[in-house]
Amino acid sequence: MTASLSLIGCVDRANVGKVVDDITHPNKFLCQSHVVEAAQYISAEMFATGRKFSYYSNPSAKGSTAYVHTGDIPPHLVEVINAMSDGSVVITARDVWSFMNTALRKYHGTPLWPEHSGRELGTEEALFNADLKESATCFEGVPKVEEGAREVMEMVSEYEHISDSESSSEAMTEGIRETDAASLRKFFLVQGGMLMKLFRFCPQCGHRLGKTQLKAVGTAAVVKMQCLSCIEMGRAFQDDTHLPHI
Repeated sequence: MTASLSLIGCVDRANVGKVVDDITHPNKFLCQSHVVEAAQYISAEMFATGRKFSYYSNPSAKGSTAYVHTGDIPPHLVEVINAMSDGSVVITARDVWSFMNTALRKYHGTPLWPEHSGRELGTEEALFNADLKESATCFEGVPKVEEGAREVMEMVSEYEHISDSESSSEAMTEGIRETDAASLRKFFLVQGGMLMKLFRFCPQCGHRLGKTQLKAVGTAAVVKMQCLSCIEMGRAFQDDTHLPHI
């Protein structure tokens, strides 16, 4: 409110700063309602310049979720905020953008910041919802989203891609048959690094191995492994049956 009064020339900026200090000094900690009020003020400034919320599909939320782009933040608002800070901090449009998207994610659509019930969809939101129904999917069950929405979803860290690993694993299983007994009696040249990848879990109990060590004993490859979950320690594997187990 004070920023708006300053913008239209009703209050001098120096006086605005003093008023803000007098009001906020006794109450340095902001409650959730103050955060929402600040976000609502910023959104009002956005709407006044013709900007609107954008929307993306959030699998964990009901309906569409609002977010803003960095370019949606009015430049004059950033200038006013920096002028009121007297140079103690430097606020950028991206700082305001981050604050807005966090506030929208936490509070928009809640009793603190309710959406208008029975409201008509804006043009952008209506087109977005229509595109979701008609567009192809990038991943199984996950609709395509624009780059701005992807950036927001990564920021809040609540979006995970869903792959089609289930169908591909079924196809692999169908092509795997029982190992031929003759193959089990053969010797194979295996790179040490590839061999060590086979020894991540204990073959006895299935727990992750505590330590593993690869040693060359003659032409044999010996892998020593230690499992903290097994009573017997120092089990070893080797590819030469003529050498005793260590």
